[in-house]
Amino acid sequence: EFINVFRIGKEQLLIFMATPIGVHATDLHVGVAIGIAVKLAIHLINGMPLRSLFKPYLDIQPRDDKTCIIHAGGSAVFSNWIPFKHQIEDIGLVQRFNLIIDLSDTRLVDHSVMEKLHELQKEFEQEGLSLELTGLESHRKLSEHPLSTRRRR
Repeated sequence: EFINVFRIGKEQLLIFMATPIGVHATDLHVGVAIGIAVKLAIHLINGMPLRSLFKPYLDIQPRDDKTCIIHAGGSAVFSNWIPFKHQIEDIGLVQRFNLIIDLSDTRLVDHSVMEKLHELQKEFEQEGLSLELTGLESHRKLSEHPLSTRRRR
């Protein structure tokens, strides 16, 4: 498992190691908090704006009568994923729009969000809809893994 996590990214291995070490050195709650703190610290070092820590900055624009574009700004990270996901699901799966998610204005897209977006792409496909990700060409992958964290150059 350590090798698999390392392939996703060195920062993922650091988080993966900090959590159980913290749990064994203290207790479950403190250990998990240590893992979360390490992940947030890594995100801040990689350029995550503080203002987008818990709130995604999304601009939603209709493209045509079947497609909407969601322009994401700031960062797309685990701590702001839930409201981001609710917007995607509401517009796409509930209102039945195809979606284009433009990530070109994000400074950071973490591994958790990359993984969840790819899972949503499969859900959309099963519903006969499309979910397209754009704007990642201006980001640098932190590893060669297809779902690695990406930081804007």
